Amino acid sequence: RDEVISALACAQWPFLVCAVGSVLLSFVLEHDETGCLQAVEAAAPLRLDSQVLDVQMHAPCMKEGVASTSSNSLWYFHIVSGLRVQLQSFHGASSRALGSNAAWHLDVNSASEVREGHADE
Repeated sequence: RDEVISALACAQWPFLVCAVGSVLLSFVLEHDETGCLQAVEAAAPLRLDSQVLDVQMHAPCMKEGVASTSSNSLWYFHIVSGLRVQLQSFHGASSRALGSNAAWHLDVNSASEVREGHADE
């Protein structure tokens, strides 16, 4: 292909997803018999509405994530099952970045445990 990788995400070794144009590709990283690392295609490509700008994945389910596209839309996907659901379409303003709020939830939960006297010393 003449297109370049526009986004790359990995929630857990050895599974990764990359975006090339409007397509999400998934790979499992394996060592071959000589010890070299190789990327083996894990599932059929998944096409979205336009060029993928960003991909975010998070454990525990390493095969699902969220992607944003140049059409200002957000997509939930499960790459292995081929599932894709448009979450939101932005007509006036674009979504410039994807991020997880998991760290914020951990901080909030940790802070409440400290206030309640349940945190480990």
